[in-house]
Amino acid sequence: MPYWQIISLALTVYWTASAAVADAYKIDPGPFEAESAEISVPFPALDKQLPLRIDYPAVPGPHPVIVFSHGGGCPKDMYLRLSDHWASHGYVVILPVHADSRSLGLSFAGMDPKKMGQLVYNRRYDMQHVLNSLVNIEAQVPELAGQLDHNRLIAAGHSMGGAT
Repeated sequence: MPYWQIISLALTVYWTASAAVADAYKIDPGPFEAESAEISVPFPALDKQLPLRIDYPAVPGPHPVIVFSHGGGCPKDMYLRLSDHWASHGYVVILPVHADSRSLGLSFAGMDPKKMGQLVYNRRYDMQHVLNSLVNIEAQVPELAGQLDHNRLIAAGHSMGGAT
């Protein structure tokens, strides 16, 4: 068999196998339509407003709550496919926008390491504040009134968010 036919056959086998594997790892959409809201909650202890994105299923709950912490320096919308996916499976997902988010105009370039350390340290307070603000969140997003299960709470994150 000529060399070009061997290469052609090998590529055909590779592409066929790749397509089969790709189908096996497709995201399984959940049974619920996902809705979203963007709000801010006052955070007097850190003298700021804490921006939040909330994704939630458009069906009656109550639903478990996932508070998801983004990676260091990440834009606020980086994890929307993940949060929409979780919401479509019956979770309310709250994504705080930490002070180190690129969406708030922050750049780590040339930043004083002490200031960077404080930003990272304050992330845990953001997460705690979200949990302490569930009633406020329900008041700001009327569709969520009575929909958050205050006893089923999950913390998740990616990269620096996972460390948070």
